[in-house]
Amino acid sequence: MRVKVLAVLAAMAMVAAIVSPVEATMTITYNNPPSANYINTRVRDVINGATSYCYVAIYGMNEPNIVNALAAAKTRGVDVRIVTDTDYRYKSGYQASYDLLASKGIPIVCDNRTTLMHNKFIVADGTKLVTGSYNFTTEQTTVDKNNVIIITGNTGIVTRFKNEFLQMYAGKFGSYKTNYSGTDTVDGSTVYTYFAPKALVRDAVKSHIATANTSIYFNIFTFTDAGIKDAMVARKNAGVTIKGTFDAWQAGSSYCQYTNLKNAGCLVRKDNYSGLLHDKFMAIDGGTTSSPRTITGSFNWTASADTSNDENCLAILNSTVTNSYKGNAVYVYTYKAY
Repeated sequence: MRVKVLAVLAAMAMVAAIVSPVEATMTITYNNPPSANYINTRVRDVINGATSYCYVAIYGMNEPNIVNALAAAKTRGVDVRIVTDTDYRYKSGYQASYDLLASKGIPIVCDNRTTLMHNKFIVADGTKLVTGSYNFTTEQTTVDKNNVIIITGNTGIVTRFKNEFLQMYAGKFGSYKTNYSGTDTVDGSTVYTYFAPKALVRDAVKSHIATANTSIYFNIFTFTDAGIKDAMVARKNAGVTIKGTFDAWQAGSSYCQYTNLKNAGCLVRKDNYSGLLHDKFMAIDGGTTSSPRTITGSFNWTASADTSNDENCLAILNSTVTNSYKGNAVYVYTYKAY
């Protein structure tokens, strides 16, 4: 499998490796505000390459490159459909972008719930998946810190996300959904897919944390769940390095686990980006042969993300992917946090 990493190399080398003949690729992109570092154009390029269908589940969207690419895809005959959160469909600064897409004949389905349709993913042509923390907005491109992973060629993972999209497009959200979570193998690497609120994602995250033998590095926007905190502290007490950066605004909340982890002796900092640290990832046992794995997706480490919102989460058991995410967490912790 080829794993191609497009990283923020301001002060340190990131991983960019070709590992074996291609069955599937995983391309990781991190922005580094105020630099977009191509995060928006990587998403645009997937849309531009679509020939059959392009299905988008997105919390909020107004980034011109992406909006215009979707409009152009519809014009050239691609089946473009959108599922979004009701609040953003009609929010000032966003409605005009949605209205433009609707004017092109693109159907837009809203969740019509007080809880969130918090996904940020695209499936295209049965062979491409885009997911991660990145909402397709101008602010998320150059102000807030984000990541995306693009998986190409593994139809099993793409089919899971396509099925998840289609049931939301049909009006099924939250507990009304069928659980399309499951496991696929990408050229020898296991990838677990979890969809909230049906998959008990917090329990899955804790089970992956329990595998850590050497280290857990993370960047996180919202982290309020005591169970995930306890799982990390248990590994810290077993000698595992726990090191990560919290979004500074969220860390100020009385519900946030920042202070509890700090008091437990974990190495945690707050970010100093001008916007949000919007990532939701952890890298477990990066740089080792001890079953390294990465947790990423739209899923914040909270009860509402697990039990109420529509979310996705991937656990990727791949050393090169994990080395990349670990490297980005180290970069943020070292140069973008205090």
